[in-house]
Amino acid sequence: MQKVLYRLSPELLDAFDEYIRFGEDELAFNVPDLLRYINTGYKDDQKELDNSVKLLKSCVFGLKVESDQIQKVKTLLPKIGNTDVVSKTVFAGVEIVGKVDFMGFGKAVMFSGVKRYQLPAMLHSNNQWLMKGLSDQGLKSMNYIIQSESEIFFETYTPDTYDFERLENTVHLFKMFLDEYSHLITNTKVKLHGQGSVTEMEPTHF
Repeated sequence: MQKVLYRLSPELLDAFDEYIRFGEDELAFNVPDLLRYINTGYKDDQKELDNSVKLLKSCVFGLKVESDQIQKVKTLLPKIGNTDVVSKTVFAGVEIVGKVDFMGFGKAVMFSGVKRYQLPAMLHSNNQWLMKGLSDQGLKSMNYIIQSESEIFFETYTPDTYDFERLENTVHLFKMFLDEYSHLITNTKVKLHGQGSVTEMEPTHF
């Protein structure tokens, strides 16, 4: 059994990807920012986007809101399925864990938010690891519903055709970063010291 040293979410991996793409430029996501995000899970610019995505999900799953966009989103959802389905996969001693918002009949749906949409917004998102983790459970497609400031967009990916090489490289580099700054990482949910695997979480039925 592969020894697991770190447990990471797709959001943490995306934050690290942002860090390595922009380096140490004064406007970039820097080392202290990244370490704070690893230890606290808080990122300065995420609250507004999170609230926008939460509102969209509430309109789709709960609130009685009638609009063409909401109806279009609802048509993408499988008729029967589970919400908050846990996905996990291990690569290079790193366990990548997260939840897809809805899954049924081989189709997963995830809600995401971006300030300005540019196609393809989710091509290199580390949420694709969730697609890989659920492929053993029969997942055939990952469908993203993307909320921008003015519109809703849709993208679809499949585990059989997706190239994970870029994401695998990000995991390797992040593991090197975590090893280097291990003495500053206090989040025990991230640094596992080679102990165990993620605790199973039961999905919510819908």
